[in-house]
Amino acid sequence: MRALRKGADGLTGILANLYGVGMLLLFLMICVSVMLRYLVGSSIYGLSEITNYLFVYLTALGSVNAIWYNDHVGVDFFTHAGAAAQTILRVFRMLVMIVVQAFLISLSFRWISKVGSYLTPLLRFEQRWAQIAVPVGMGLGVLVSVLCVILGYGSQNQKETQNL
Repeated sequence: MRALRKGADGLTGILANLYGVGMLLLFLMICVSVMLRYLVGSSIYGLSEITNYLFVYLTALGSVNAIWYNDHVGVDFFTHAGAAAQTILRVFRMLVMIVVQAFLISLSFRWISKVGSYLTPLLRFEQRWAQIAVPVGMGLGVLVSVLCVILGYGSQNQKETQNL
């Protein structure tokens, strides 16, 4: 279990670093784009398209880490329930997330096969390179959700389980 936990921590650490670098790049590209529009009345050709696609990838990577650290958006209606009931509900939530993400993976491959060959408006590359972020993010989400169930992160806050 310790090796599995270390591997999962390593994976989410790599994703967090990629996310951080991506956010920095996104910030810089947007700043450059805005400054150029105000200073010279035009921006770098295709930069807005790149920022849009980078945002999609960052959303996919960020959602995986949110699952791992139990920080994803959710509403707990049963905050006053006992620890056992909360554990059952959180594991159920993870199982639902696994099913939904697996379903979205299957839909995304059909979607990419139908429209992935269309070219993007400005840069003229196939849209599949941007759309592949959906199954990659969902696939990593399924993996991390399964690890959360196995390792107990789905039943508690991740910070509480670090001493285990």
